[in-house]
Amino acid sequence: MVVDLQRQRIEQLRLEFCEEQTTLMTEFETERSLICAQHNLEVHELQDIMYAMDQCFEDRDAEARAEFQSQRDELKNKVRIMIVSIFGSGTDLISLLILLLFFLFFFLLFLGDTFQKSLRLHRFKSDGYEIWWECSASKNALIDEVGFSM
Repeated sequence: MVVDLQRQRIEQLRLEFCEEQTTLMTEFETERSLICAQHNLEVHELQDIMYAMDQCFEDRDAEARAEFQSQRDELKNKVRIMIVSIFGSGTDLISLLILLLFFLFFFLLFLGDTFQKSLRLHRFKSDGYEIWWECSASKNALIDEVGFSM
């Protein structure tokens, strides 16, 4: 009699345990699926942000290159005009060389800075980190550092 009572009690406890185990497993799977869905959503959002940043980077790089090229062509035209005016007035060769060196120096100083900024854009895209330079006509370039694990 006591043995039968103990067996009934053990069977009741086993049934409660199985019910509790089933409930916990169901809750766990539900929570797991919600977390996985949220993770996938965040991954897609980050991929969209990375794509937008890459497009912005490429647009600014193209603008900086186009600005550099137009300023370079403008300076070339000014130098050609100066050379034509100097040769037209009959000045000697030394004055011409000094003038050319003067323009070359300012060309490297003024436009070289823009070109170097454009080159720096590509140098920092490695080792899981990307640094984006905002190339603009101003002297102050903005830097945004974004780290991505590879």
